[in-house]
Amino acid sequence: MRSIRKLMAVTGPFLALAILAPNPSQAEEEGTSRKLTVTKECGTAALAPGELGYCTVLESNLRPLRGAKIRYFGPGFFTADHPFLDSRVVIESTQGGGGTAFGHCLGRGVPDVLGACQFTGGSGSLQGFKADATVTTVDGTIWYWEGVASIDSPRFRLTTE
Repeated sequence: MRSIRKLMAVTGPFLALAILAPNPSQAEEEGTSRKLTVTKECGTAALAPGELGYCTVLESNLRPLRGAKIRYFGPGFFTADHPFLDSRVVIESTQGGGGTAFGHCLGRGVPDVLGACQFTGGSGSLQGFKADATVTTVDGTIWYWEGVASIDSPRFRLTTE
């Protein structure tokens, strides 16, 4: 009888953790955070008359962001005499029927470029998109986001593909 009690005392907590831990596919469907990577190109797009400038996502491990336009709405932009960015941001995706996500980015251009973006929601294929990312660049044209993201879209699951 004592050996059974010892066995239960030792294995009980492990069994409880195994039962309570979500399986990976369930976690993805519920919007659990995953690593986010984005490579985007800025300042090279040909704009239509009156169109606000944007960056284009070249690569991302999050499918709804691939090919998306990222628009910055200010109020503060990088300029020669103002090396800081403080801007509202909208991501426009064409994936999965289209969608938008909204957030805010802050950045500095001196002594080295470094910034951060936070997204707090979205619609369509970016429904429930949330992300926190560090922003870097090598040349001011190609930019990188690295951080974590979650998404609650019924059209997409957050994957690392």
